[in-house]
Amino acid sequence: MLLLAAIGTLSAVAVLATNPAVSADGVSRDVVSRDVIDEEVEVLAYDTYDADEEASVGSDHPEPIADDADTVDAADTDEPAGDHTDQIQLKKRDDGQLDCAAVSEAYGLIPYRTWGTTPNETRPLWDDQKCNQQMCQHWKDKYQVDPLKCWGSLPEEYKTTWMHPYMRCDLRAGPYNDKQCRSIAEDFDIVPFISSAANTPDYVKTLFEESECGPSLCQYWKEKHGVKPFGGFGSLPPPLQRSWLLESMQCDFRAGPYNSQQCTRASEVFGIVPFVTWGTAPDHVKQHFEYAGCAEQLCTYWAKKYNVKPLESYGTLPADLQTSWNNRWMNCALRVGPFTQKQCETVASKYEVYPYRTMGRTPSYIKPLYNSSDCEPKVCQYYKNKNNIEPYVSWGNASAWMQLVFGKNCMLRVGPYNDKQCIALAEKYGLIPYHTWGTTPSEFRPLWDAAKCNQRMCEYWRDKYHVTKTSMGSLPTNLTSAWNHSLMQCSACVA
Repeated sequence: MLLLAAIGTLSAVAVLATNPAVSADGVSRDVVSRDVIDEEVEVLAYDTYDADEEASVGSDHPEPIADDADTVDAADTDEPAGDHTDQIQLKKRDDGQLDCAAVSEAYGLIPYRTWGTTPNETRPLWDDQKCNQQMCQHWKDKYQVDPLKCWGSLPEEYKTTWMHPYMRCDLRAGPYNDKQCRSIAEDFDIVPFISSAANTPDYVKTLFEESECGPSLCQYWKEKHGVKPFGGFGSLPPPLQRSWLLESMQCDFRAGPYNSQQCTRASEVFGIVPFVTWGTAPDHVKQHFEYAGCAEQLCTYWAKKYNVKPLESYGTLPADLQTSWNNRWMNCALRVGPFTQKQCETVASKYEVYPYRTMGRTPSYIKPLYNSSDCEPKVCQYYKNKNNIEPYVSWGNASAWMQLVFGKNCMLRVGPYNDKQCIALAEKYGLIPYHTWGTTPSEFRPLWDAAKCNQRMCEYWRDKYHVTKTSMGSLPTNLTSAWNHSLMQCSACVA
């Protein structure tokens, strides 16, 4: 029954093959696509196929019925039967074997479609060497076919033959690409380095191994099953989990893009010291490591592991890692947050940052840490100390540009407050000691309290409103309760 089914299938293929531009439904197609061919050719199931019993063009197996114009048997031509030894010799390789590709092209032979003008005496040699299937590799190389992806420049008349159930070119043309590896692994239940289905042809096993398909599946499994390298297996089946963990697979290091754990593990396992040495890292690790920006991610890892305090102490960071830490491309001291006062100051000095005005030349990777660490007021304090500025009293040695920026944005953001800062804050935001903060921003309140600004207001009010022992002068009524508050004791400042 299987043989009859195969004959029927092959006959249908042959009819289509004689006129590849016309489908079974009579619709003209200018281009034969893989999807079309998949519909037109009924490929035999793997478990009914024996790789050692492949039919050939000239074998005793049933041949497809071919168009008379395409099928020419040497015995039926006007060419006199003769000795074609010279012709055969010309089509042999240096090792004495028939050059299958040369024979096909010289005589117009297309497997499972036509012998073309191939001499009768050449046909047994063709069959003996299983030349039909060797054409898959020749066509792939010559016409840049990318199996299961694109046809390259493969002629139309070869496409149906490529998909023929006895050719199975997508399985024979190597080295396998990623799509071949995935398809074949699933079709033959291959668990890399562990097992494969009993009916897996030897040539598939060989090409699968030579193409390093096993490791190439790691990325596919990660995406398909939601595997988290060095984390959870997602929906990856147990047999594939065992394969994932094999040393020969190294899936945790092959599936990208790398997460932070892959970065740190790769550094530890392979001895990678960024901008110093790759250690023993293989190429695939180097590529993932660079693509994921792992070098910079190591800064935070080292800071935690070795108790590094950026710009202050290396902790227990080894000397070789200190070299990497200080590399200008790593710039680890400004990659680890939250930023301290010294880190904020360094950013401002190094990249010409003016608080609340411009970030200057600050790299994009530093800005988020700078902002989340509330560096602006810290930088105001830095410029105050650096330029000996006394807010509302003296500009010290500040430049005109610094005076403009500082005067607009920093006057009330630096401490400890002097009398004039206390007064300026109260006047600007309607602050009344022990009564209301008015609209004073929360960031200023700690500075007010630390400088004991409440009590400093007494002398200011006394002088401004001409308060004396016998008269409250012009002191507004809303300030009277504050003046008389027991914790203010403003009366003591009146002579």
